[in-house]
Amino acid sequence: MKICFIFTRVSYGNGPLQRALKLASLGHNVDILDLSQNHEDLKNLFDDHYLELNNLKLCTLKLKKLKISLSNILNLRSFFLNKKYNIVQSTTIWNSLITSISLLGNLKTKHITFDGGMLDRYSLKIRLARLIAHFLANGSIYISNACFKSQYKFEKFFCKSKSCVIYNGVDLNSTNRTKSQTLFPEFFTIGSVADFKPEKDHLKLSKYIFYLCSFYSDINFKLILAGKNVKGALQFFDKIPNNLKIEILPYMKREKLFSHMKTFNLFISTSYSEGLPESVVQAISLSLPLILSDIPAHNELFSYSNSCFIINFLDEVQILSSTKYINQLLSGSKPKQLKDSFIKTFSMEQIASQYISFYKNILKK
Repeated sequence: MKICFIFTRVSYGNGPLQRALKLASLGHNVDILDLSQNHEDLKNLFDDHYLELNNLKLCTLKLKKLKISLSNILNLRSFFLNKKYNIVQSTTIWNSLITSISLLGNLKTKHITFDGGMLDRYSLKIRLARLIAHFLANGSIYISNACFKSQYKFEKFFCKSKSCVIYNGVDLNSTNRTKSQTLFPEFFTIGSVADFKPEKDHLKLSKYIFYLCSFYSDINFKLILAGKNVKGALQFFDKIPNNLKIEILPYMKREKLFSHMKTFNLFISTSYSEGLPESVVQAISLSLPLILSDIPAHNELFSYSNSCFIINFLDEVQILSSTKYINQLLSGSKPKQLKDSFIKTFSMEQIASQYISFYKNILKK
């Protein structure tokens, strides 16, 4: 089985890229097609030895800007005809659309389109592109980063046989925490991993952190912010309390991010909109205590965590109640083992197995 993942933007923490790497490491024939305007971003992540060791091929195709044009469609169509893939999987709405058009009439290659499941985030133009891509695709629709409620909404519009939800997985081999990493002799470390975007609501995060610093005036806090362009969040921390230290992490590979997350005593997400929040899944895999905003995606992940507090960050009573939860953490509570339900749902091995079964079923149709 020849599989191709298509990327127009990429980072090491990218969920579809992690799945492609896992499938390749298990011996499957996987190509990564880079359609981005800067191929160096992907090349810098993997040296030739890594590619050879993991049975992975990196392909690049230079298109004339990221737009739907006749020349781009013909270049992509020629590439697919030469490669003869069994499965082509898109990872954005844009590359879903241009790939669906490029594969028209190609009955030997099944195309799996991308859908984030979060309709409220999409403009009318993007929604239209999404619908056309799904309609033209000759494979099944795949919803990436979708919580179950998004799946239900989606299946009311498309028939159930055309959609499938497979969660982003996590490599549990890199998530072991040690007892020493739960201690906080100098700082109580709070971590937030979120790109600087409106829906991540860093303003709400800053207000909550300031509240904690005031409530626990005798405790030194360290706030670690990670994510793309997260320096922008510093605008909300103009008056930093004396008992607060802020550290900004540069955007980094996932395994390095894990090493930093292991030092967190508490993980916080104040997002008001999420599909399936990958950073929260990572935090659960590390057995980190969580304080999460009261939104559907976080509520659905609540049952997978051994230590989680859901809160409406606009409710003063709930904010005060969260201090009781933090008091337990300050008393030195130890991390608990991962729940079996989490391992069965989110382990990368389980995700890879689901993908292979998914691909085989599509190829039978």
